[in-house]
Amino acid sequence: MRTICVAIASLAFLFGLPSAGSEPRQPEPVHAPAITSRGLENLVALTRAVGYVRFFHATDEAAATEWASFTIDAVERVEGAANAEQLAEALEGVFAPVAPTVQVWAGGADDSPAAVGPLPMVTHVWWWEHHGVQLSAAPNVYRSVRRRANLEGGELSGPQPGEVIEQSLGGGVWIRVPLAVFGDDQSTYPRATQEAAAADPAVVRDGNDRATRLAGVALAWMVFEHFYPYPDAVEGEWIDALRGAMLDASRTIDDAEFLKVLRRLVAKLNDGHGGVYHPRMFPRAY
Repeated sequence: MRTICVAIASLAFLFGLPSAGSEPRQPEPVHAPAITSRGLENLVALTRAVGYVRFFHATDEAAATEWASFTIDAVERVEGAANAEQLAEALEGVFAPVAPTVQVWAGGADDSPAAVGPLPMVTHVWWWEHHGVQLSAAPNVYRSVRRRANLEGGELSGPQPGEVIEQSLGGGVWIRVPLAVFGDDQSTYPRATQEAAAADPAVVRDGNDRATRLAGVALAWMVFEHFYPYPDAVEGEWIDALRGAMLDASRTIDDAEFLKVLRRLVAKLNDGHGGVYHPRMFPRAY
């Protein structure tokens, strides 16, 4: 019997939708624009990149990032890239404030830039250690912890210096993400020289908002991509589920329909523990 619950517990928690008791928001007055084929590949690349950086790149800046707001902003900056070169430039701009040594480039593996080496003051490496994945500060059986070790302290128990994720993101771009981040015993290096864009408090981010819906799909998909323990049970190819959910999320115009999009996505996991609910809508299980 499966003992690991993989439910998305609440849209309000994961995607910034209004909590119970909030006043319903009116849907957008017109249908949101559909995703172009180029835009879809851009969003797939973004989703993959956010997953790698969020869960496996242990900079201080990434660890402090509020990933829902980050991903919503990134959707709006990345979707419109017209080609691989523009996509690589947009992704590098998105990640510069949180992951200054992550590299994104257009082309293939043979076109990769030289890897970023350690700075002279480096004495330690930092990395993520996951037991499942911890998505909130609330106590639960899953833990995600940043570890650090002195480079002169003997054999390292985590990723080794120079160990990276180097993968195609699709859309004609590749990414290199260091798994062991250099630093000292207090912080990681180099420090980011740019600040992440601040969320606009005047903009309501819920399922009635197109960028929020697309970011919500990305945030859900990447959790299961990296931490779902039963990949052989998934219906079809999981990357195709991402593309389909992105298309569906772009076409709908309110959070009630968005709830259905996420439920269809989670249903492809074929796991009876998986469910999606909205704090203002029932049933709570799917």
